[in-house]
Amino acid sequence: MPDVERVILSGGIYDHPEYCMSNCNWKYRVRAPLDGIVLEVVVAIDHEQAYEPLPLVIPITGYWVGEADHGKRIDGKEKCH
Repeated sequence: MPDVERVILSGGIYDHPEYCMSNCNWKYRVRAPLDGIVLEVVVAIDHEQAYEPLPLVIPITGYWVGEADHGKRIDGKEKCH
């Protein structure tokens, strides 16, 4: 969970959000480098709940992206949207 929190707080969104019709919410993929490799976390944003001042963010899954080579990604650079 600490890695997931770090990604959500400091990561970037690199893809367009996806609308989930079955849950009526939006899913976002958030990425951040951790320990030399990128962790991507998929989160859902629940705007229907009355949470102040921010909506509810629900982590769905997380996975490592790309390959690592001595602390650096070797599959190219990415641009944040």
